[in-house]
Amino acid sequence: MLSVGAIREELGDESPLVINQLPGLNEKEAEEFMVNFPGATTLTEAGPAYHLMSVEVRVVEARVEVLVPTETGKCDLWSIELSQQIKNWKVESVRRFRVQRPAPAPRIPYPVEG
Repeated sequence: MLSVGAIREELGDESPLVINQLPGLNEKEAEEFMVNFPGATTLTEAGPAYHLMSVEVRVVEARVEVLVPTETGKCDLWSIELSQQIKNWKVESVRRFRVQRPAPAPRIPYPVEG
């Protein structure tokens, strides 16, 4: 949530928040995950959204990568570095890479587990 908030603040984005969830979440995990984004909706069909690509946590440091839509219809990659400060996380850096990647497909509906 801190990472997406930092990006939205930097962009001045006040539009309704739509999240394309992390790859590999099942339905229960996805529901629990969205509790962190009050008022946000999950991307269910193609459209503009913040596409969560990866979250890496290493003890007291974390890195989050998000694809963010641009006016071109493609997405820029954003990388957010965080550090843990006692009990809370703090944003250390926000970097935008203008790589213009296509938006990933919605990750909902969930893959069928076999």
